[in-house]
Amino acid sequence: MAVYSQNSVQDDLREFAVDLLSETGGMVEWQDDQSQGSALVPIEVGQCLGQNSESFVLSNEAGGAGLSVSLGGQFLDLAVRTLEHFVPMRGAFAMPELNIKKSDFQQIVDAAFGWQNARARVKQGIVGHTTYHTWWLNVVLHSEDTWETVIAVSVNSSSLLPTELGSVLDSMDLQSSKTPIVHEPETLHVAGMIAQRQTIKLARSFFDRADQRLNRDRKRLKDYYAAMQREATTTNRRTKVVPSDEEIQDRKRVVGLELKRKLVELDDRFAVEASIKPLALAQVEIPTVVIEVEIQRKSAMRVYRLYWNALRKSLEPLKCSRCAEGSFNFWFTNDTVDAVCNSCHSSKPAE
Repeated sequence: MAVYSQNSVQDDLREFAVDLLSETGGMVEWQDDQSQGSALVPIEVGQCLGQNSESFVLSNEAGGAGLSVSLGGQFLDLAVRTLEHFVPMRGAFAMPELNIKKSDFQQIVDAAFGWQNARARVKQGIVGHTTYHTWWLNVVLHSEDTWETVIAVSVNSSSLLPTELGSVLDSMDLQSSKTPIVHEPETLHVAGMIAQRQTIKLARSFFDRADQRLNRDRKRLKDYYAAMQREATTTNRRTKVVPSDEEIQDRKRVVGLELKRKLVELDDRFAVEASIKPLALAQVEIPTVVIEVEIQRKSAMRVYRLYWNALRKSLEPLKCSRCAEGSFNFWFTNDTVDAVCNSCHSSKPAE
């Protein structure tokens, strides 16, 4: 479990404030070891941050002069409002033409893919651009504790498969594009599914801690009500009355029902509610080679498209017709020549 000191939180806030003001057209001077800095921003940005001037002081103390960059004031609320007004949540970009050498595409495909029960013949390779969507998703898990993070997922909008684009958005060669954003709901769905899987891995310690606390509290409840069960079967010390068998069974039943009710309440308290909210979207056009491959399975044929990403300098996987996951190893059905990954084929062999 990560431990954050007051200094580290303040450093993060200062860095965020500098980035925010810079991205909204401002200039900031604030040394790492100083408690105050200065900012010069467009007047409308200053007003959105609650300042009456385009020039103001930045302070890391709550209630300090100028804009107080701290958790103790209104800074985060003001920052959210400024982001919504002045920083676009969507953008379209394009990479310039990359030098793509003519190669033996058949050899490249055969080296990357395994065709288990079919023949593959490359028909042609078309040099062009493919659109990718990078989504930033805010993931929040809430039970009796809260876990939160931001996950970035890039998706090929044509194949609808996730791909790793690295730091493409930080590239100096990236250019603004006026191309409309396309296939947004489809790529968001894929990004959301990938974010769910990543969350299960990233939040493993959160789930483990919740399970430990749940098991601890369940044990306490069971021990407590087990003691009550024992007490229900013993003679009343004050009246010296021995309960009848029927009375003992009734008491046990009441205690058992009360324990079940408490356990249900405990499970409800520890139940995890998850939310995934899209924060931003960047559409990037990247040079690619679209390679058409003809797959022959017995007398049936079908053409698939493979994508050679010029930025990554490698082929991207093909989608399985059953699980919709990407893979490089396939089997094919007889009549429709559907692509079936090795995992799906192992569970249910292709025809």
